[in-house]
Amino acid sequence: RAANRCSICRRELSADKKHGDSSYPIGEQAHIVAENDEGPRGKSILSAKERESYRNLILLCPTHHSEIDKAPEDYPVERLHMMKQEHEDWVRESLHGFPGWDVPIQEEKYLRDDKEVRIVNFVKEWLDFLAFFDLFYIKIESYLLNSKNSLVDLPRTDILEWHKRRGILRELLFITGETNLIVQKFISWDQLKTEDSYLSEWNYETPFSFILNFINPIAMVNLHGSAVWQASGISKDYIERLSWKYSGVKVLYLKT
Repeated sequence: RAANRCSICRRELSADKKHGDSSYPIGEQAHIVAENDEGPRGKSILSAKERESYRNLILLCPTHHSEIDKAPEDYPVERLHMMKQEHEDWVRESLHGFPGWDVPIQEEKYLRDDKEVRIVNFVKEWLDFLAFFDLFYIKIESYLLNSKNSLVDLPRTDILEWHKRRGILRELLFITGETNLIVQKFISWDQLKTEDSYLSEWNYETPFSFILNFINPIAMVNLHGSAVWQASGISKDYIERLSWKYSGVKVLYLKT
């Protein structure tokens, strides 16, 4: 997919250490998220297997491999994923038809399997989140109805749990790709977007990104409570349809 070129400078690379030189440096498979938590961009929920997967690797020349690891703040995970995708798009558009441009069948199968694993991981975390969120939402409503005089109805631990779960899901949503969670259009979601001005303005693709956009859960319920509650219900419709397509999702869905 990278056509033996650096994903940053697009310099042609050698795959053979015996023939690598200044003209054709050896290509290096760099980790986007490091192999372990101590490495560059290593703090992540990705498993060891996912860290070694194709999606977490980017082909680079030695110079740029060294550069991204020495300055991880300049090359965060999101930027490297974008650079990798832009390079692969360029390869498809520029080198289409040349020998070796296409992806082997075996690799395409692996990528499809990898996609399903990421969808299943997101759905599992989302279903766990909904079990927490339904009660959390009610607690926030109670807090607001009681004139915000006491945090008895809204423990600090719940707020911290919200931020923890939100952070995990935002990363999983990015890794999964939001469009991969859409298997059909939902009239209920389109209708909600026309009824709520905030939704109309920002045009969220799914209920997932809409709910996860909010940093402050109290403001979320206070200002957009009705839309958020409806969106959480519609998200279950998305998961039901995904369960018809992916057996791993079906196993999770049938447990709810």
